[in-house]
Amino acid sequence: MVIGSDTVFERNTASAAYIPPTTVFDDYPSIEFASISIGGLVPYHPLNNYDINFTGGTPTNVYRVTYYGNGNNGGEAPPSQLYAAGVTVTVSDEGTLTLTDHDFLGWNTSSTATDAEYEATDTFPMPARDVDLYAVWKATPPTLYTVTYHGNGHSAGDPHPSAQYAAGTPVTVLDENTLERTDHEFLGWHTDPTSETALYSPTGMFNMPANDVDLHAIWKAKAPVLYTVTYHGNGHSAGDAPASSQHAAGDTVTVSGKNTLVRDGYEFVGWHTDPASATALYGPGGTFPMPANDVDLYAIWKAIDPSGPQDPDPKDPEKPGSDPSGKTPTSSKTGSYAKMARTGDEMSILPFAAAACASLLVGGGAYAMVRRRNH
Repeated sequence: MVIGSDTVFERNTASAAYIPPTTVFDDYPSIEFASISIGGLVPYHPLNNYDINFTGGTPTNVYRVTYYGNGNNGGEAPPSQLYAAGVTVTVSDEGTLTLTDHDFLGWNTSSTATDAEYEATDTFPMPARDVDLYAVWKATPPTLYTVTYHGNGHSAGDPHPSAQYAAGTPVTVLDENTLERTDHEFLGWHTDPTSETALYSPTGMFNMPANDVDLHAIWKAKAPVLYTVTYHGNGHSAGDAPASSQHAAGDTVTVSGKNTLVRDGYEFVGWHTDPASATALYGPGGTFPMPANDVDLYAIWKAIDPSGPQDPDPKDPEKPGSDPSGKTPTSSKTGSYAKMARTGDEMSILPFAAAACASLLVGGGAYAMVRRRNH
């Protein structure tokens, strides 16, 4: 007879030049083959309409186990197989099935299952019905790449911790967190630590490449804060104090001289931050480190001894002072110098004093003689 694709036989005798694998015939020992061309049959495979002579027995229905890729994007599922009810089924592996970025876990009778009911080589008794087995896939954990933030010369604080992203994931760039750098402002981030401009600003975005990314803080030097040194005449009678100057904190300041400042009856001795000081804190050419604040320097004056040489008053050259000829003046009794009102020539007052005394003596004698005559 011609055997149907779903027909098997029980309790039949068989004789042939070639016997298929014994597992086929353990339960079916009495099949008589009319042809030897059916060699290589697998257990319970349909007999593909080969002519087989048999001496008796009743054909038994078989049921199909079918494998499904269930979302695969590559390969083929294993071929379906036929089994009689109660026969032990050995579950196949995934064959050539693949699904990108997923691992094959096994098989389940539900297409939506996330766990495998059967793994390759597991067994189960064939029920009296068809069985559909669906591949169960689990997403492969993506390879993660790291974004690391670097302070790049910062003087204080910390950047945000590094973070990991899968390739292709959008990355939102973070801010500087607590990073600081003295006298610098934060511009953003760059993959090149020597760049002077930022490639990414905080909240900027880029797609994560398939490699780690190092972001370096980019800093711009701030214009320094300048503080002013101001000079004050502090009671001067003429002239001008030196011009003020500006310096950054920490700079070395060289102290100026008095410029054209003068004060009647005083000599300049230096500068002090206290206008009431009797001594100088800094002399011309002295230095000090500029503090982070303005500095006021006041001229310090010392009274000149009136019995010693004096500088002429620049506002009134007629006032006594040092003899322009270089002579040292004496007291009024012994030789002070004066100027003639009309000519301005210098002359000693001693001759005038002598003449006045002589006149007094002569006048006094004449008065005495007149008086004697009258008596």
